[in-house]
Amino acid sequence: MATTAPPQASPPRRGSGLTAPIVAAVVIVGLIVVVAGLFVASTVGGRGSQHVSHTYTGVRSIDVQVSAEAVELTASADDTTRLDRTATWSMRAPQLTQRLDGDRLVVRSSCPFGFGLGCSGRVRLEVPSGVDVRVHSSAGAVRADGLSGALDLSTSAGSVRATNLSSSEVRASSSAGSVTVELASEPTRVTASSSAGSVTVLLPQGSATYRVSAKTSAGSENVDVRTDPASDRVIDVHSSAGSVRVGYLP
Repeated sequence: MATTAPPQASPPRRGSGLTAPIVAAVVIVGLIVVVAGLFVASTVGGRGSQHVSHTYTGVRSIDVQVSAEAVELTASADDTTRLDRTATWSMRAPQLTQRLDGDRLVVRSSCPFGFGLGCSGRVRLEVPSGVDVRVHSSAGAVRADGLSGALDLSTSAGSVRATNLSSSEVRASSSAGSVTVELASEPTRVTASSSAGSVTVLLPQGSATYRVSAKTSAGSENVDVRTDPASDRVIDVHSSAGSVRVGYLP
């Protein structure tokens, strides 16, 4: 009588518990390699810089809109407007332009997103007396000193500081940074605001009165100047998150 051998037991199957960690490790290593390669490309092969310097005559207004440059404005010693700008980048160069449009000087930059250091730079302008200036930087501080024309200064990320001004009208704002405006002569209107930072307006000592609005959603409010709700001189100061102050220069 034939006998049937019992079936052989199958060898135990190896568990797949290590598969997921191994795959994850491979993915992480791959990402590290990719990021390292991009970093090397940006810091070794893709970096660049550019310097531009120009002089202009007959300028009556200046319009600056830049993406990743700090802006510095100072008073010109004569009627000549002087521009000096430096830009650095990684991966891809920004587009930089400056041109005269009639009697208006137009300064622009557009920075493509890049890995590594991205874009940065600085725009310096010497501004003749009485020239109106509008500045906006998407990512950079704005500074102005000794100017006398109407000013509109703003940044999306950085501080704004304007000092020793004899401008009759000043507008200064930051979406993320402090704002300081100091005037050497009595202004007609000052509007200063920040979405996240303190705001300070300092006025010259004198007998002038001002119609002042100073408000903050989170911080202290300090007004220490002569006020008159019927005054033609208007000071409007606001912060969404920071202290506000209107006072006199020391």
